[in-house]
Amino acid sequence: MYKFGVYSTINKIEPDIRPDRKDKNPWYALHIREYESFYNFATNIPLRIGYKKQALLTQHPRLDKHEVAPGIREVAVAKVESIGV
Repeated sequence: MYKFGVYSTINKIEPDIRPDRKDKNPWYALHIREYESFYNFATNIPLRIGYKKQALLTQHPRLDKHEVAPGIREVAVAKVESIGV
């Protein structure tokens, strides 16, 4: 999603397996931390599930891309490589 300017994390959530619980399979949660990334997600990535699309559209008009302070973004570093300098 970095290609679209969406900086986020995806976490795998393991279910609490008990006899009275329905959820036996793990699921994934997407966490978007800043307004600019949320704006980019809302404008570039379509959702097919109706209630999720509706929830996104109710949040989208409140956002203005220019409200975010320039140059502030949290990014997780996965790997640091030497470039030979």
